[in-house]
Amino acid sequence: MSIYAWEQRRNFLINLCAFLLIFQLATTSQGESVPRFELASIPDSIAPASGEVEFGHLVVYENRADSNSPTIKLPVMIGKSRAENSRPDPILFTVGGPGVISTMRGGRDLNAWPYLDDRDFIYFEQRGAQYAQPSLIGPEIDSILLNNSGERMNGQLDRDELIAAVRRLRERLEAQGIDLTCYSTRESAADIEDLRKVLGIEKWNLYGISYSCRLMLEVMRRYPDGVRAVILDSPLPPDVSWDETSIDRYWSNVMKLATHCGADSVVNEKYPNLKDRLLDLIKEANENPIAVSVTHPATGQAVQVSIDGEGIFRILAAYMGNTSYIYSFPYSMDLLCRKNTEVLAFLAPSLLGIPEYSWGMRYSIWCNEEFPFDDFGKFARHEDLPAPLSGLEWTIVEPEIYDFWPRRPLDTLDNQPVFSQIPALVVNGQYDPDTPPEWGKHVCETLTNSYYFEYPGQGHLPLFIHPCGRQMGIDFLNDPSTRPSDSCLVASGPFRFYSGE
Repeated sequence: MSIYAWEQRRNFLINLCAFLLIFQLATTSQGESVPRFELASIPDSIAPASGEVEFGHLVVYENRADSNSPTIKLPVMIGKSRAENSRPDPILFTVGGPGVISTMRGGRDLNAWPYLDDRDFIYFEQRGAQYAQPSLIGPEIDSILLNNSGERMNGQLDRDELIAAVRRLRERLEAQGIDLTCYSTRESAADIEDLRKVLGIEKWNLYGISYSCRLMLEVMRRYPDGVRAVILDSPLPPDVSWDETSIDRYWSNVMKLATHCGADSVVNEKYPNLKDRLLDLIKEANENPIAVSVTHPATGQAVQVSIDGEGIFRILAAYMGNTSYIYSFPYSMDLLCRKNTEVLAFLAPSLLGIPEYSWGMRYSIWCNEEFPFDDFGKFARHEDLPAPLSGLEWTIVEPEIYDFWPRRPLDTLDNQPVFSQIPALVVNGQYDPDTPPEWGKHVCETLTNSYYFEYPGQGHLPLFIHPCGRQMGIDFLNDPSTRPSDSCLVASGPFRFYSGE
């Protein structure tokens, strides 16, 4: 072989190797790019019974500020529109809490959403939730809730045991290499923006409920260019304090309901003086707790409990949290004031269940975004409350956890209102103590193209419950520049309490 021929072959081999190396690097880079969307098989436990879906994971860095950060995987379920020519702007939906255990389980009822008639509907699992990788669920906490409900029946656990369980949760998660400071509203908002980009969506619509309204507001604040319109059902604004006002909100809502019952001549004649009678019941239960046998909702076992005044108050709060109960408020409260054992046995288990939260996610968000701006001294200081409720506290998480849960540098933006011109439909229930109508109106003050509606007779999340809700949402998304009609609400007539007849 001549030297020339040998050099030609050598150069060919060098060029071939170089090409293969470049091809391999390009393929590897493309396959491992972050953020990215990876198609996957949908788990049977969350697969819808019918309808066309696409399932996969959004892959992002756990810590966007760290080049060596590990990646995390966030499930995404895309419900495909039933329309032959679907609209180009899908809806992104995620749940509240913060830390509701999973968005994905709602996907089992995907086909019931009328929104699919026009556009795709996307379920997004927030970082840290049940089906996310990693998940920050806390069996340590669930075990305490299950085994230490106690017989006091006032909704309070043994504080020391609970705090010890939370410490064990933190230690376990950190031992897995999880950076708990990265599980925040801000990071979830960035995840949502990354998802929009990797799916190639120019603009989409956001749908938030309760806490996830706060998340959607953060997306509006930080990534407005990709948002066409927003639905906010029972919003939690970033600049309010849930913990400082919780007891006042719940009690004032009880009084509002009782006052409205008193203003109804038919209801008041049959169930008179509910305001005074409920307060008397709390006083009596403080002095002589009420013994009752209930069925534990988690175990199915009969449990003997003793309900004190705080227990009565928390039963009232749980009752108002269920919109379907508000209709029968005077009837049920009359029975409760009579210490009817059947109604007590029906209502009391609301304090024995295990809330379905991803506890690590819940603690991370609250300790970084709420507690830093709270006045802890106000948690138990409620000057306008009656004496039997004096000194009560009700916080999303226990204040002691703030002392040891990992925290990132303070971002004052977490406690400021969101200013935006993006069209927004804002809805509240008339009798919602969790996120009251005042908060929805407050949100609208800085959303210049917002439309506010208050649903009469409703509690938390009226768009899920009221028959007018979904149609109003569809009308708004079809034309966000026009205030949706409330003709359906008007046609449904005034709200009436059940009078027993």
